[in-house]
Amino acid sequence: MLHKYDYIIVGGGICGSILAHVLSKKYNILLIDNDLHRASSKVAAGIYNPLTGMRTAKTWLSDIVFPHAISYYSQFEHDYRVKIQYILPIYTPFAQMHEMNTWVAKCTDSEYAHYVSLTNDNKYNGLINDTKYGGMLIHKAGYIDVLLYIETVKQLLTKNGQYISQKIDYKYINIYQNECVLNDSFIGKVIFCEGWQGADNPYFAYLPWQLSKGELVDIKSDALHNDVIIKKSVWICPTPEMGTYKVGSTFAWNQLDNTPTEASKVALQQKINTFYPFEYKIINQSAEIRPTVKHRRPFVGMLNSHKCIGIFNGFGTKSVSLAPYFADMFCSHLSAGTTLLSDVDVNQHLKG
Repeated sequence: MLHKYDYIIVGGGICGSILAHVLSKKYNILLIDNDLHRASSKVAAGIYNPLTGMRTAKTWLSDIVFPHAISYYSQFEHDYRVKIQYILPIYTPFAQMHEMNTWVAKCTDSEYAHYVSLTNDNKYNGLINDTKYGGMLIHKAGYIDVLLYIETVKQLLTKNGQYISQKIDYKYINIYQNECVLNDSFIGKVIFCEGWQGADNPYFAYLPWQLSKGELVDIKSDALHNDVIIKKSVWICPTPEMGTYKVGSTFAWNQLDNTPTEASKVALQQKINTFYPFEYKIINQSAEIRPTVKHRRPFVGMLNSHKCIGIFNGFGTKSVSLAPYFADMFCSHLSAGTTLLSDVDVNQHLKG
């Protein structure tokens, strides 16, 4: 017997969970996840930051996606009475005089004024070595308790009979009258949200993937504060567990696996030690494969060549900030035929 759904979402990481939650408000959906404990979103710190990159510039669509994301997570907390969002400033110390002067000027620029404020507060400067130039606080930032969010969505969908743990074999995907039959059990339109595994999906292997490996460590320290994220050569992010912090992360484009390495652990320790003067203890190390792409834009939409097969993937390190906005955009596209942003429309990529 085939169980029919409007949309079947394959992959229950942060992006698949957000899309499933958004679509479930309008459609009969099923979320299929194989409960991979090492999915990248399940070990990520969940940081969202409107100013990124080597030159600390506004990230893509920051004026739109960050208010949308903060609102989405706040509403989620209200609706389900769960604490998942921690809105915190990111403290970045200035290394040189010219860096300080640059940001003194930018703080009067309307493009940046509502994102940044300068600080000489010892609460922040006292956490870092050599802060004679002070630093800045990046606002409209914070982190999401990704594991708790994913688990909450899973529980909600399970309660409604809309979640199943199962592995999908691509060989057993059959297209029948503009719908897909999966594993001889489910029928409907399918949207793949598989993270890095999307690069192995035969329907999407042609896309410009550039997978990367990231590693981070968990530390315990009594000197840090749980109301600020520190960003220097690495970031130090609080967690919901008092006194415990995530530190990361590394980037590598070879040896793509989920195995933590001693070399990355040492590299992270060395970076911490260059600016953090207090004692700390490493209590855990984790590794993730990120679904990063060459052009740094996600893949969204149903395929023109197979209209019952779609994708919501490639968000890389920005899943937490971008996924709520593009999930709503995708939902509007499916329900009302609105146009997807051309930068993310999967059909812009021609199959070679």
